[in-house]
Amino acid sequence: MSSREKQAMAGEPSGTAPRLATNGRDFPNGPTPPSRSVFPVPRRNPPRFDGAAAWSRLTRGERDELGPLMLEFVVAEAGARLSPPGGVYTRTFVAAADLANNGLHRLAAEILPQEIFFGGTPPIPAIVGDVCRHCGCTEFDACDGGCFWVAPGLCSACSAEGLP
Repeated sequence: MSSREKQAMAGEPSGTAPRLATNGRDFPNGPTPPSRSVFPVPRRNPPRFDGAAAWSRLTRGERDELGPLMLEFVVAEAGARLSPPGGVYTRTFVAAADLANNGLHRLAAEILPQEIFFGGTPPIPAIVGDVCRHCGCTEFDACDGGCFWVAPGLCSACSAEGLP
């Protein structure tokens, strides 16, 4: 049994669609943000990925392939999360989510610029909003104890530590 099936049967989120959070502990399978001391020198955030702009550049055929897979994935993930542990269709929803996810990745690798997949640090999806250049916190994943923006790309927790 895959880890996704075990999570679905246990009633846990599958990890591919994390819920919005105020700190990294609410993302069960997400990475823990590095401590601020790891990046003592100001740095630039990786480039951003604007999904709406990318979608507008797709051909009609690419949209026709990608759109149904995205909807299948969302419905399958919802089914896996909402199915009772050990439910009759839990396994079916998990399998559907895996198939749709694999299809999405295959199509994305064909459609999107290869640098996203093979060029070092991938671009940060624009959906997360601003990102602190020191600790990587976002509007939906604040520093422990909370923080706020003091400048674009700089959170109050990093600013309080004297990071520019």
